[in-house]
Amino acid sequence: SIPNRPDSTAVCTLASLNLSKHVKKDSSDFDWDKIEDTLETMVLALDNILDKNFYPSKEAKKNTMDLRPIGIGLMGFAEALVELDVAYDSEEAVTIARKLGQFMRKISYATSEKLAIERGAFNHYKEAKYDYKPRRNAVLLAIAPTATISIVSGTTSSIDSYFSNLYSRDTLSGKHIVINSQLIFELESKELWNDHMATLIKQHSGSVQCIEELDGKIDKEVYKTAYEIHPNRQIDIAAAFQESIDQAVSKSIYIDEQLR
Repeated sequence: SIPNRPDSTAVCTLASLNLSKHVKKDSSDFDWDKIEDTLETMVLALDNILDKNFYPSKEAKKNTMDLRPIGIGLMGFAEALVELDVAYDSEEAVTIARKLGQFMRKISYATSEKLAIERGAFNHYKEAKYDYKPRRNAVLLAIAPTATISIVSGTTSSIDSYFSNLYSRDTLSGKHIVINSQLIFELESKELWNDHMATLIKQHSGSVQCIEELDGKIDKEVYKTAYEIHPNRQIDIAAAFQESIDQAVSKSIYIDEQLR
């Protein structure tokens, strides 16, 4: 976490990598080379922003110049899992979360260490004894909620699961229908999408788990919605990421009334 004092207000400049845009075209795995390139660009870009940014107070600017904190996070995790045909409510998803977190830490830290050679370490590094090599930024990773930017990007929020396969969202500009386009694409490809199927999904509140017409036709586990995924799995995924994230992980935990 970033220290916060009366003379030094904690500030963190954020950006999130869209995982749904970093899956190989054949959906066999993540494009790790592309993720690495994006992470390197993000570290450099965010570090540049720190010097160009407007700060609301001198205390906020002091904190930033002393520690140069940035927060690189993720969005589109659930969409990427569907693309990889991996159920969110599975051990494989937890393994993927852990691998992603470790990779983010490795690449982001290495890039910051290279920047320290070129530009110098964060100011406070010179004033205190740290048990790691000089780097440009004291902290680099933070998984934010991404509520707005994930909507703008058309992907799932942060590392959260799909809330539902069909639901409405009320905004200042009106009510909007949100639908899982990946589910619709698969149903269309198997000639299962029609008005009747749309009505069934609506009747089941956006769930496909109890629709008999889809038994054996699609992997229903992949399309579990928020309240159909066990809370322990939601916690496991958050914990797997947190192992490598040097700041906080924002994660929605959904608990069905029957489990309370």
